[in-house]
Amino acid sequence: MKKVTTALIALLGLVAFDLQGQTVGNFDDIQFWTGSGTNRAALVLQWNDGETPASLAWGYRWNGAATGFDMITAIAGASTISDTGGTVVETLSGSDPRIALGMTRYGPNFDAVQSIAFSATGGLRFQEGFNDPYWGYYVFGGTFEYFDWNTMDTATYSFTGNPSYADVLWLSSPVGAVDRPLSDGSWDAWNFGLFLTPAPVQQPQAARLPVPALTFRWTGGNPEIGFSSVAGLSYQLAFTDNLGVAFAPMGKPVVATGGPMVFTDESSPRPPQRFYRIAVSP
Repeated sequence: MKKVTTALIALLGLVAFDLQGQTVGNFDDIQFWTGSGTNRAALVLQWNDGETPASLAWGYRWNGAATGFDMITAIAGASTISDTGGTVVETLSGSDPRIALGMTRYGPNFDAVQSIAFSATGGLRFQEGFNDPYWGYYVFGGTFEYFDWNTMDTATYSFTGNPSYADVLWLSSPVGAVDRPLSDGSWDAWNFGLFLTPAPVQQPQAARLPVPALTFRWTGGNPEIGFSSVAGLSYQLAFTDNLGVAFAPMGKPVVATGGPMVFTDESSPRPPQRFYRIAVSP
């Protein structure tokens, strides 16, 4: 089922709204996807801050090889990696501008998550820590080797990924995200809590597509609806002259490359009142 988020603008004022996120029973319930390819994996973020929903899910597509680090940095709008002295050594840009990821580089292939922020209409969700509490890393699906401290020998983790959440068996990852290879149907979760008494990863809701903040102006006698777009998402202008009547599309959907976008209503004649809707879809 195609997921659509909308923002609405009327000539007499502005109002924005989005659809409620739904519980993720399988990958088809995820609304926000980034990347391209035939393989799919899911990313779950859980702040354990007392807010609801407890956890949110995003989707990631790719071909070839990819890691847990590739997925979270492709989704997070801004990732800042600092050395142990606090100096920024690398910045990365991803697809969801609402997520800001802070990491510390302790050595080659060891970038530890320090903080994850998520800014949306309901406010800011933010947790930071590395010792205790900290951002625990949990995985399901895929195959990799790791050092087992109980046996003091090399062990192998191997589970076939599954897009159904009912089949997910979370494991506190014995490897970091850089060394965790993704497989089709795998799940990753970043879960903030205490080391000895971690909160269980809860079944997530789908992260909603970001609703654009709309601006309105007249240019040359034509209404212009402007907004800031997210690269990879599809936007389409629709209109109605009566809120009791269904919206009609005005033009074709446009896949954004990021940055400002403007739709113009060049139809003539126009009634004294018209409502516009921007539909957002993956």
